[in-house]
Amino acid sequence: MKSNKLSTLFIIVVSVISLFFLIRIIGAGDEEIKSSFDLQDGIISPFISLAYVVFAITIALTLFFVFRNLFTHKDSLKSALVSGGLFLAVVLLSYVLSTGHEVLDKNGYLILSESGDKLVGAGIISFYILSIAAVISMFFFGIKKMLKN
Repeated sequence: MKSNKLSTLFIIVVSVISLFFLIRIIGAGDEEIKSSFDLQDGIISPFISLAYVVFAITIALTLFFVFRNLFTHKDSLKSALVSGGLFLAVVLLSYVLSTGHEVLDKNGYLILSESGDKLVGAGIISFYILSIAAVISMFFFGIKKMLKN
């Protein structure tokens, strides 16, 4: 119950700070903020910094609880390592299968290097492999469930 009160207090504090920044932004007006870099730096930057802090805290807490749960339940750790290994195998296979070429714009300037193009291709191939695996898995387990009933 104590962590619930702590998280509620954190949410209230962040909400009040955000409301303060929002009122400052609305009070300054759109045109003044667009035209003045100093005003942007003084009003918008703290709001963005607060968003970064909240985002970092959220990621840190999520990772903490995920790893705590993995290390307290050994069976889930094993399945997570197997799943991570399979995912890594798909990504490595996709990287090996992809080809890379330099991408130039119409003036001949380099837009994307050969290695960057290979990484993009590997990401697309990984997406296709994982999508096909998900569709096959849903199809297989759907038929299995229908046959069981």
